[in-house]
Amino acid sequence: MSSVRAARVRGLADLVARPGASLELLQEGAPAAGSFEVVDGRSFCFACPRCGALAALTLGAAPCAWFWNGSEAAPSLSPALFHAGCWHGWLRGGYFEGTP
Repeated sequence: MSSVRAARVRGLADLVARPGASLELLQEGAPAAGSFEVVDGRSFCFACPRCGALAALTLGAAPCAWFWNGSEAAPSLSPALFHAGCWHGWLRGGYFEGTP
């Protein structure tokens, strides 16, 4: 998979908990795959760069959370991201980069 540019979308976090939100986001014409929003510096909500399914991660100190570099223009997260059965990779310098 080639890299997918991360795109900040306001209001994405509001959709994460709603059933059918991935489909709704696509129907509204918003950029689904690779969309993200940071909420209060504690949660990182994103759409899977392959299928657009929505998820949220806890930001903070390892080992129970992901580290975010603080940039909304070129976000990076560690450790790697995993969407079971669909996608595994990293968010580095503003791009979701999948494993081959």
